[in-house]
Amino acid sequence: MRRFLRPLAIVLAVLFVVPAGNAFAVSIVAVVNGVPITTYDVDQRVALQRISGQTPSNSSATNELIDELVQLGEAIRLGVNVPQSQIDAAFASIANQVQMSISQFNDALRQSGIEPESLKRRLQAQIAWSVLMQNRIQTNPGVAQTDVTAALLAQGRQGEMVREYRLQQIIFVIPGDASAAAVNQRRSEAEAFRQRFGGCENSLTQASTLRGVVVVDIGRNVDRLNSAQRDAIETTQAGRTTRPERTTQGVEIIAVCSVTEVAGNEAARVDITNQLIIERGEQIGAEYLAELRARAIIQRF
Repeated sequence: MRRFLRPLAIVLAVLFVVPAGNAFAVSIVAVVNGVPITTYDVDQRVALQRISGQTPSNSSATNELIDELVQLGEAIRLGVNVPQSQIDAAFASIANQVQMSISQFNDALRQSGIEPESLKRRLQAQIAWSVLMQNRIQTNPGVAQTDVTAALLAQGRQGEMVREYRLQQIIFVIPGDASAAAVNQRRSEAEAFRQRFGGCENSLTQASTLRGVVVVDIGRNVDRLNSAQRDAIETTQAGRTTRPERTTQGVEIIAVCSVTEVAGNEAARVDITNQLIIERGEQIGAEYLAELRARAIIQRF
């Protein structure tokens, strides 16, 4: 399921209840299978896009809300129910990632103009869609080993030795509208953290003494790093970190927990298999969503 739940950038929401104080300012922008999307819903989505590092726009927010209503409609049709306890657990997990209590996280969202219920409704849609995707993928053929071998040969990676990393992503979170002074301050904090770094097993404890620092264990998944970060880890010794770098999420350093050399054929086969599985899942998801959109009654205003 986690494959289809995107990390912090996906904490967006579908809202169907508008606060009474905003009632006269709200209009309907679309209706999906009889369910309205209002300007309030769009404003909430845009705010969530902004804090999650996306490029916010009314158009993309509206399209995301339409997709989610289509997905939720399919979940209802197939009897997929997301318990409130699962939604609350996902919400609490995000709060924990940013090292806040539930109360603190609620306050932080509201300070950014976002109602916590927006996030929870978005999480409901994400969880429901992941269940639908699991069911759909199970009815589709998996990745054939002949496809893996063909990709391996095409890349010319047979017989080589490759370095395999275990990594942690350490993010010093910065709001999108932070000043240059604030960015420099966070960069200094990241550099100080780097100089004191005591290894991956101690990083969470070290980060817990600081405000707004998130530690994410990304294992061998170097694909989630940008090209500069991937280049940097190649020259970083195990037990050390890369230099601080400004990203869409804040200032980041990458900790290299361990480095091992393995036969390229074996490592590449696993890597390519995972890549093909992800690509196949994305293709199935796109086709499934297009199918649902074609069946849905969507009106825009």
